[in-house]
Amino acid sequence: MPLRFLALLLIICCSARQGYTQERKVAKIVIDPGHGGDKPGAIGHFTKEKDLALAISLKLGEIIRKNLKDREVIFTRTTDVDVHWAERHEIANRAKANLFVSVHINSTPPKRRRIKSGGKYRTVYDKTTDANGTEVLVLGLTRVSQKEESIGEYSENITEEDGLLDEKD
Repeated sequence: MPLRFLALLLIICCSARQGYTQERKVAKIVIDPGHGGDKPGAIGHFTKEKDLALAISLKLGEIIRKNLKDREVIFTRTTDVDVHWAERHEIANRAKANLFVSVHINSTPPKRRRIKSGGKYRTVYDKTTDANGTEVLVLGLTRVSQKEESIGEYSENITEEDGLLDEKD
């Protein structure tokens, strides 16, 4: 009796699994270089986030087009212009994109800097480590979860505006 039950349970689980899993193909990818125009983002000694994000995004798009020929790549911007955040979302929704990649670069303080104090220079070492990038990524993932939860809680207030919330995404 227990053997028959286990066999029946195995058949049910296998058949349910086949119906449940469904291959989802990423056919359209929207790449969103952060900032742009008069919004530079993080500013370094020699670069601005908007310029790096654009260069990285264009290179990423080139790599995807070269290696994944059956994927369509759409950019929210390809030049140094400011695209409003709502328009960035609208571009992805209009294209019915399967994946939205937003490219941003964080700045960090230098690991050491010289400070002049009372006619003398001294070197100050900041406690910046390579782990900071990982910490930011983890924080970012947590914030995405928080955004999804807050959209779920207050979705009645924003669904009337086109393009702000697509339940199918």
